[in-house]
Amino acid sequence: MVPMMESIAGELCERVQRVISLRTLFSSHPVDVRRRAHDARQMMNLWKSSYLDMRARIEAAGYDARWEFDRKKLFENTESIASVCQDIANIAQVSTLSPSTLYIRLHSPKNGRERHTHPFNGPLSGTTQVSW
Repeated sequence: MVPMMESIAGELCERVQRVISLRTLFSSHPVDVRRRAHDARQMMNLWKSSYLDMRARIEAAGYDARWEFDRKKLFENTESIASVCQDIANIAQVSTLSPSTLYIRLHSPKNGRERHTHPFNGPLSGTTQVSW
């Protein structure tokens, strides 16, 4: 049973690595990249939750033997890939913003202040403050 469970985890990892190939991934539209990364992450998380759910049902049924496998072998790679998929989805989300929108969000006024000091403006720069 252990080799089969490890094989399932390995196949899931290989499948995601084929779908989320960094060599070709970002040639796609960012919305498609985000969707694929989200789906891959969801699949990896579903693998672990399905295992834990089945284990709980087997133990609740009152069988003597515990249904437990080495979690590190089963989930170390899948959790790592899920984390990378989340990062890719975040990158794709940010890349959907236009540069002007991203600039405005990064430099928007805080606490009602309308004037900001540009990082290059200061006593030694010889320039005045910039109003945005």
